[in-house]
Amino acid sequence: MLQLTKKHLLIIVDGIIACGKTTLLDALVSSEGFEVFREPSDLWWHLLNNFYEVFKQGSPKQKRKAVKELEEMIFKHHKDIATRRLTHAVSERSLQSAVRVFCRALKESDMMDSGLYQEFEKNLEHVEKDERHVPTFVVYFAIDPQEAFRRMLHRAKVEHLRHFEKEVPLKYLTLLRRMYEELYRHRVNSDVIVIEAGQPSDEVQRDVADEFEKRREQCQRVLRDKGFAPKLLDDVIRQFRRRSPQAFA
Repeated sequence: MLQLTKKHLLIIVDGIIACGKTTLLDALVSSEGFEVFREPSDLWWHLLNNFYEVFKQGSPKQKRKAVKELEEMIFKHHKDIATRRLTHAVSERSLQSAVRVFCRALKESDMMDSGLYQEFEKNLEHVEKDERHVPTFVVYFAIDPQEAFRRMLHRAKVEHLRHFEKEVPLKYLTLLRRMYEELYRHRVNSDVIVIEAGQPSDEVQRDVADEFEKRREQCQRVLRDKGFAPKLLDDVIRQFRRRSPQAFA
């Protein structure tokens, strides 16, 4: 039985749109000691759709309001997971990528003004002082933007609520990929596990567990440095080897 303490692991599964994060998380099973959190996109569709409509025909004031509402909602979601969870967690995306990838991409695309971006950056710097917001590990799904674009267009056709994704240009995915690389690649010898995510979903899940195993010494060092027992790595590996009965059906 896993002995829980007041300090819990936070494992982030991250990457650009349509890299396979949600597919993996849908395949994982919450278990004793671990809870799996997905971004509640089904509750966000109205804001996402409104966001794209406003940016097609809204005024500058309406655009700023739409961006602020959307990003504040996302920020709150990730903050709540970090502060309210009672166990170890595997979560989709993080506060760090929400701000330093997605908000930054909006700023560079002239969809968010610098002042608003600085607000989010300052909020992030403040909450990062609380170690609960600092990921123990990041599983970064690296994927060619062209493949992600193909997947995104396909699901926009077959999933009605995602129809707005057909408006997302390839250059935006390419921008996200660059920013993710800047955020994570320099940490591959530390707390970031890079997975090539262009392969079939079942292989991706297997690769995640295998990479933790291959990097056992490195990952145990990370756990020790962050105040965790190195033996917790075995629980992490088991968590990623578990599969929902409905996975990949």
